[in-house]
Amino acid sequence: MNLKRLSHPLVWVAAAIIGLGVAASLYYSSRLDVPLPVPPAQAEQAPKFELPDLAGNTVRLEDFGGKILLLHVWTAPCDPCVEEMQVLEKFRKSRPRELAVVGVALKTTPDEARRLVGSLGVKYPVLLGDEGFAQKYRSDDLPRTFLIDKFGRLRSSMPHPSGNLYDYFHALVNSIAAERGQ
Repeated sequence: MNLKRLSHPLVWVAAAIIGLGVAASLYYSSRLDVPLPVPPAQAEQAPKFELPDLAGNTVRLEDFGGKILLLHVWTAPCDPCVEEMQVLEKFRKSRPRELAVVGVALKTTPDEARRLVGSLGVKYPVLLGDEGFAQKYRSDDLPRTFLIDKFGRLRSSMPHPSGNLYDYFHALVNSIAAERGQ
């Protein structure tokens, strides 16, 4: 190993910035009462799904491999669901390279889902869930958002959080964003 490279000031600056970022993320997430995701070694693979989107195209969990996925399960009418949909649309735009957001409408007709998605300006994919999906993902209380890492592991499942939703989702995604192949 070349020790001269390790003693270069830019290496130390980069390490300090990364360390501060991780510390700030952990501190901030603890202040927001964000549940820590399941560690990678303990996480189970997320249940596979194959559901139609609002245009009738089949969408699978595997379609989002390589990205962190926030899988938002909702129903209509539901005020907390609408609130989360609006925040997730904004949040999705802030991290397009590393993050995918997908909505799953349960107990909602396709027409109801289209109207709601259109009225909110939601551009992320929205799928039409069924009873099998609801059972696999244990989606009894809605809304519920699942955090799936870029390796397809289910890392967290949370009902509607209180407080600043944007900051909540930001802290949650940051808590796993820096992981590499674990």
